Amino acid sequence: MTARQTDRERLQTRIFDFIQAADVQADALPASAETQFEELALALFQYQFEANPAYQNLCRRRGVTPENIARCQDIPAVATASFKHVDLFCGDPAEAVAVFHTSGTTQSRPGRHFFRTLELYRAAAMRWFRACCLPDVERLPVLILGPSIEHFPNSSLGQMFSWIRETFGRSDSLIAFTPDGMAYDRAIPWLLERIARREPVLILGTSLALWNWCENEALRRETLTLPEGSRIIDTGGYKGKKQALSREAFLHMLSETFRLAPEWIFNEYGMTELSSQMYESRFTAGRFGEGVKVAPPWLRIMSCDPQTLTVLPEGQRGVLRFFDLANLDSVAMLQTEDVGAVRGRTVRLEGRLISAEPRGCSLLAEEILQS
Repeated sequence: MTARQTDRERLQTRIFDFIQAADVQADALPASAETQFEELALALFQYQFEANPAYQNLCRRRGVTPENIARCQDIPAVATASFKHVDLFCGDPAEAVAVFHTSGTTQSRPGRHFFRTLELYRAAAMRWFRACCLPDVERLPVLILGPSIEHFPNSSLGQMFSWIRETFGRSDSLIAFTPDGMAYDRAIPWLLERIARREPVLILGTSLALWNWCENEALRRETLTLPEGSRIIDTGGYKGKKQALSREAFLHMLSETFRLAPEWIFNEYGMTELSSQMYESRFTAGRFGEGVKVAPPWLRIMSCDPQTLTVLPEGQRGVLRFFDLANLDSVAMLQTEDVGAVRGRTVRLEGRLISAEPRGCSLLAEEILQS
């Protein structure tokens, strides 16, 4: 094992221990944990600066090295769009155990996020899911209405859904979505059987798949009333639908279809380029307030000016930037084009930049190619 590999293993252990020990219910990190976070952030930046050539070139163009910064906020960010053009991996991509793809089009190749190991990714994802969505019960029968790693091996969401089924699902859980589409002929009898037994269920789905389910159920006129304690977690948008739908209308549609109170319909915010997620649920609302997504203690959120990308004071609306300790082998500081206002560990999302606005983000994406 080389010295760099040894340093990486030590850093992974330190980050893993931080994730496992973090107080996920605290409004803010205590002073000792905040100091530890900053130390880990700077150590992670040094590792990625040394091991990720494309990222090092970008940092040097900006005049930033591990020797001349002293806080997490100053670590250079990479635009999420850069993952479509450069393999931002600490090492040879052939050494990766997994690679997850972003959604692509005929005009643009998908972004690719490489992982040398999946230990940190799984630890971060499962610990935060438990805290936000399943703190009151050990296991539930899980119905997956979206990607799974079994059918979509390059989907990060599919990986997470499969981990949730393995970690928190009962043995009778069901994957009802394949590359051929939704398996209504299996999913509906599965649900009706558990409804008859009054067994609460956990439904995982993309927003689009759930919308399609609701439209299908309207035609079938099935009566579904999910048992008490059931919950639905949705994620993503409605890409492929011609009409728009507000969050309130979407919640109403799901609530009516499944006869489930809106407070038991949770929302996840995540992306292929990040290893950590944010949630809005009845459990986060009780602690952090309504209408906000909540980040785990190992994920730092910042709001930036759309033109200059300078970090804004807390509470001001801007484009979102994330620093994810669990992004060990790629880049931890990511600049998105999502818009929101940040307060502590929470963000109130307001959509994405319109086409006239993203000058700062576009320049950032071009910079990685020039470097």
